[in-house]
Amino acid sequence: MKRNNPRWGARRIKGELRKIGIILSKSSVCNILNDSDFPPSTRKFDETWIPFLKSHAKRAFACDFITVETAFLRRLYIFALLDINTREIVAARVTRNPTANWLEQAFRTCFLCREVLPDFIVSDRDGIFGDWLGRFLLDFYGTRLYRTPPRSPNCNAFIERWNRTIREDLLDHRIFFGRRDLQQVVDEYGAYYNERRPHQSLDLNAPIQKFDSKINFDSKKICRNRIVDGLVLDYRLAA
Repeated sequence: MKRNNPRWGARRIKGELRKIGIILSKSSVCNILNDSDFPPSTRKFDETWIPFLKSHAKRAFACDFITVETAFLRRLYIFALLDINTREIVAARVTRNPTANWLEQAFRTCFLCREVLPDFIVSDRDGIFGDWLGRFLLDFYGTRLYRTPPRSPNCNAFIERWNRTIREDLLDHRIFFGRRDLQQVVDEYGAYYNERRPHQSLDLNAPIQKFDSKINFDSKKICRNRIVDGLVLDYRLAA
């Protein structure tokens, strides 16, 4: 796994092993990596959270835009809406022109089929997340918009983590030719992210699925599947 995925650390590998029923501690994985000449990662993470998110995580969503440059030097925008409690990507939409009308329709489509709506939505201070959006969400859904302080990405750390993950796994390694091309790939990756990708904050489970199986190695084989045009490796038990 480490040779095929050089950016994976011990906890990510532990989560992938858990998906296929192999239960190892993080220290055991680290020892195996060290014995195989893979030294520990020196990357450190800032775990500073604002008190607001700690006290309202079960009732809050987070949203943000990221940009993607196409092969024809045209800029596309990915809007993502994330459930902070479950880490589920509730919506990931691609647009060429993120207008107020487009964003309003994106929220309407997202909330249409949801039984429980969030009490809060956290966003940065981008101009599109203006007072009009706060009034719209409050009037139609009873949801308050909470905008983070200027230059404080850690205050919206959950959606920023999604932004980094999709860039590292997908966007930095593929050329896109248009909106439909990007939307198709984002949809496929979003399904993998919600159903198959282990998350450290969820005890190495996926947002909508737990990995609790244990296997008998005499009767099972492990399959390595390539998804999202081969950019992401997913490990499963053979049928």
